[in-house]
Amino acid sequence: MSKKKQKLAHGGGKGCLVLFAFLVIFLFSSCTNRYVVWWPPIVDDKEPLTEDVWDGSVAEYSTILNQISSGVVRIRSAAEFAAFRDIVNGQNGNSPNNFAGINVFLETDLDLTATDWMPIGGLALSETEDSSFSGNFDGQNHTVKYKHEESSVISSYGLFGLTEGQEEPVVIKNLTVEANITNLDVSVNGAAGILVGQSMGEIRFENCSSAPGSSLDIKGDYMSCAGGLIGAMNEGGSFIGCKNSADIINKSDSTVSYAGGLVGVIYTSTIDYNDVRCVFEDCTNTGDITSIASIAGGFAANVVTYDGGTIEFISCENQGAISGGLWAGGLIGDVQGHLNKIEACSGGSSSILGTEAAGRLFGRLYSVGSDLTYTIMIDDENDDLYDSIGTIGLLDAGSSNIPTAKILSGTLHGIPQVQNEWTVSIAENADWVGEGVPADPSGKTFKLSLDNGNVTITEI
Repeated sequence: MSKKKQKLAHGGGKGCLVLFAFLVIFLFSSCTNRYVVWWPPIVDDKEPLTEDVWDGSVAEYSTILNQISSGVVRIRSAAEFAAFRDIVNGQNGNSPNNFAGINVFLETDLDLTATDWMPIGGLALSETEDSSFSGNFDGQNHTVKYKHEESSVISSYGLFGLTEGQEEPVVIKNLTVEANITNLDVSVNGAAGILVGQSMGEIRFENCSSAPGSSLDIKGDYMSCAGGLIGAMNEGGSFIGCKNSADIINKSDSTVSYAGGLVGVIYTSTIDYNDVRCVFEDCTNTGDITSIASIAGGFAANVVTYDGGTIEFISCENQGAISGGLWAGGLIGDVQGHLNKIEACSGGSSSILGTEAAGRLFGRLYSVGSDLTYTIMIDDENDDLYDSIGTIGLLDAGSSNIPTAKILSGTLHGIPQVQNEWTVSIAENADWVGEGVPADPSGKTFKLSLDNGNVTITEI
């Protein structure tokens, strides 16, 4: 049935409904001898919104600007979405507007694949400032499709290039993104993600996903980051009910480059690393994640949280193959900081390969600072997956004094590789199993060191 016929049929239904209502009222009036005044309901006769395919046009900017004062902006078409993008970026005569304190709602699916997408935010406004999005975005369970095919160099790329949380975190929720990104050369310290390139300030993702068939393929420079949802998070954040199905590959030949299932890197841009909080809850990665020369992780390649920082994984599962030129982990490739909770999580049964080290949960724990203590609560539901790979691939003390890994609960599988010396403490209600592990380790503390290339374990 054509759209026109559908509308006519729908209108006929309304007519029958109105006639029926008048009949009921007439009978009621006849029986009660009362006069009844009846107003028909106001009906929105707009066609239900379906996917809107972009033709490259941009809506009148007033369509968006006139809504801002209400604190709510509703986007009903691809052309309006492009106008929203231009306003954030300060393009075509618009003053840059970061939409701080504004709630933006997407009212329809969008197909933006007519041309390579220019991100929302991340456009240079001056030598020291880039455009950014600081509001909240609710996709209302819609899907946005876009692509990048032409060769280009960029520092922040995604559907959103750059977000910036201010007094409140940026919240992006209820959105699925389907994208194929190729021929993207990410500059030094640059980042690319299917949903967001990078964030400054805290950001929260709720019920967001990259769709099956999506892919992100970058050729990065030094410290380049690639992630299924976001490339780099500079002040921590959270992922609640999120999923990555995209295959992610960072082809950089730099040994400091990253690829992660949900996020490439979580770190801070200043020397003060306190209070960086990273939470992953009810999240899944099914994409294959590859960093040719450096670090890969099923959820994050690299996480930096020093004194006061926390990392929590709750009910998360990796189902993708993970490969790193240096280190690879089913959850995180490289951890620099505190691990507070690993609850009901799985590094998955797919292959996890790291040229230097690989772990079912963590590729490397790297200690920076004096006497850093890693506090780990492990609740891994897949104890039978550790025949060929342990929980942690490498304990690296760096240049610090002897750091400590405290296993407060759960089971540590296998003997990690060790760089310099580490202390491993097993709580009374925790365990340590694997070939070469001391008998009855619960409630004991051990020193791990290298002796002619072999790890030696000594009870303290």
